[in-house]
Amino acid sequence: MDWLKIISALFLVAMMVMLYPSLKHASKNSPKGTKDDWMSVIKPLLFVVLFVIALIVMIK
Repeated sequence: MDWLKIISALFLVAMMVMLYPSLKHASKNSPKGTKDDWMSVIKPLLFVVLFVIALIVMIK
């Protein structure tokens, strides 16, 4: 293992350690999603999935 890989691994671990407190704070204080919020996400995703399936069927 060369030094560049070791330094990169140490840098990634340090970044995770430094980001953890802000991630914990953000997840604790974030607003919770309602049913309407989830439906507004699911509908476009469902349309995209159906569109991709339609494209796959048209190719065959």
